[in-house]
Amino acid sequence: MIPWLSFLFAQSLLSPFTQSLAINYTVDDSAPDPRTGNSILYSPDTEWNTATLCQGGSGPTKCLAQPDKTVVSDGTWHDSTFFPGMDNVPITATFRFEGTAIYVYCVLVGEFFLGDTDMTFVLDGQAIGHFTEEAPSGADYEYNVLAFSDSSLPPGSHELKILNGANGEKSFMILDRIVYS
Repeated sequence: MIPWLSFLFAQSLLSPFTQSLAINYTVDDSAPDPRTGNSILYSPDTEWNTATLCQGGSGPTKCLAQPDKTVVSDGTWHDSTFFPGMDNVPITATFRFEGTAIYVYCVLVGEFFLGDTDMTFVLDGQAIGHFTEEAPSGADYEYNVLAFSDSSLPPGSHELKILNGANGEKSFMILDRIVYS
């Protein structure tokens, strides 16, 4: 077979596979998206603690959780505690992305800290998932917990909003990273 003809034949066989390959992008809780520059937006920002604040940063610390920074993504995290009666306004983390799949990774902390985790996930304005987990017994941490995933999104722009305390119950969460395809 003529060399360029065999190349075209091979390309025609491979093209369905190469066009469907997804690329994953990891967005650390404290850094912008390496692809777009979008960052996770935290609201209200006064209700979020950061790894820097919790590990000797400037200002007063109100951090009870101290995850191992060698285990979390880029050594950072954001944590928040929702208490009922705080005007019952959930604490949120919002991320805009373009893709077909999204995964949210968190850290769970033992009951020694502030208790259970109760998150609601809103995608493009629709509540589509919940993650409710009792705190592990003792003061141990559980790392790389997949709290939410959706791998069947239509291609295009999306907005994911994570609500801590959307159900009105006390809730503690640690956000480590978001991965999207």
